[in-house]
Amino acid sequence: MRVIVVGGGTGGATFAGTLAGSGRHDVVLVEAGADFGPFAGHNWPFELLDSRHIPDTCDWGLFNEDVAGGRTYALPRAKVMGGCSSHNGCSSVRGTRWDFDRWASEVDAFWRADSLIEDFAAVEAALNVHGYGPDDTTPFQQAFFQAALQAGLPASRDMNDLDEGPGASLCPVNKRGGIRWNAAFAFVDPVRGRDNFSIVDHLEVDAVVFDGDRACGISGRRLGKPVEIAGDVVVLAAGAYGTPELLMRSGVGAGARLAAAGIRPRHELPGVGENLQDHPSAVLLYRATERLIDAMVAYEKQRMAFDEAVIVKLQSPFADGPLDIHVFANGGRRPQPAGWGWEIWCGLLSPRSRGRILPSAGEGGPTFRIQHNHFTDPEGNDLRAVLWSIDRARAFMATDAMKPYFERETEPGADRTGEALGDWARAHHTNYFHPAGTCAMGRGAAAVTDGLGRVHGLKGLMVADAALMPWITSGNTNIPVAAMAHRLARHFDLIQQHPRG
Repeated sequence: MRVIVVGGGTGGATFAGTLAGSGRHDVVLVEAGADFGPFAGHNWPFELLDSRHIPDTCDWGLFNEDVAGGRTYALPRAKVMGGCSSHNGCSSVRGTRWDFDRWASEVDAFWRADSLIEDFAAVEAALNVHGYGPDDTTPFQQAFFQAALQAGLPASRDMNDLDEGPGASLCPVNKRGGIRWNAAFAFVDPVRGRDNFSIVDHLEVDAVVFDGDRACGISGRRLGKPVEIAGDVVVLAAGAYGTPELLMRSGVGAGARLAAAGIRPRHELPGVGENLQDHPSAVLLYRATERLIDAMVAYEKQRMAFDEAVIVKLQSPFADGPLDIHVFANGGRRPQPAGWGWEIWCGLLSPRSRGRILPSAGEGGPTFRIQHNHFTDPEGNDLRAVLWSIDRARAFMATDAMKPYFERETEPGADRTGEALGDWARAHHTNYFHPAGTCAMGRGAAAVTDGLGRVHGLKGLMVADAALMPWITSGNTNIPVAAMAHRLARHFDLIQQHPRG
């Protein structure tokens, strides 16, 4: 069987490498961006390897249209082999038992948390996941960790214990030394050169090709020339933005909406592009004292200084599950002329608001608008939870651990509270770079796939990325997506044989 995997990001690289490694199928991995080859070939750009900072190269150039607030902001997504695992902050967080058992209860028992333990262990080993130690944390990060403890939080024993509650943690990360160890290194490199595995990079896929109700390949353009690749199964792993867009381009989605955008409808699935979720975040900015700058300069003379290292897990009064807030510090040396930058991020992990990806008619063909619609839940609890987390972050910054290092909060400013703070959060929030849910698994009319990732009503077509999540996980999504893709690939033959219900 020939399996085409569209997208070389975390989901696609993990799925393709795992399936090719089984030796049972021919696997073609298609990536829209560049494949720089194996890590051992030494051809990867430095900024994609350097885990001290998040790079801005190899980006798709996407942005969010905030309908309620009338603003736009960038949505960084990596167009390169390894996808966003090639330019992320390297935080490697599983989530909570509640996340996966909720999927199991509402969608399919395949996703029970206990069933995923083997997959978590496998992907974490391949991605070189390990915990930061005290020597890996800058004076800024060390102070923030102590601040959380002084504010009453316990120190985490293991941030990836699915049952652990609130606490402050030195974060587990996917690194080898200072190198960002991406999904391509972890899962693609081990199968490069095998007879049953091939890569086609720089291929922007336009559509899935169908024979009746069966997917039989893909079509697109590579370096300006049309390309078609035939296959027996097509697995979409183009990400929570790219996968629904590709389905819609192929005529799969809400028929009336597709037709209005100039796309011929093929198969009615109104949930395609709906249920968009991310972790809306408020980012507080601070001005440091010379004492912190001096401490950082001294640290940099001895060790690599990473922007991130500590995450505080919290449960707000508005939580449905055991955890719904991440507060983390990001700071250090910035490119000139900025010099230094200090941020405290407050991210909501279990949002109730839902966004969508909408097709629209354009002069050169259909275009797609991304609308996260943060803080639009009718009860207003998403915003309340974020404002609560800002109060907690400010309490951390007021501890003895942090006072010597910071002069003041410059954005939004400590005097902004109450309704004014809510207005600021609506106007200035961003996302936590974890889009999910736009081709959700499920049993109802709004679901796009079944609980095994197979697209409803179509044969030979699967999804294997964050778009599958019916509810976003309570933490960074890189490791859950890798575990999901690994599990789907590991059970691929059984999934193909399993009757649809």
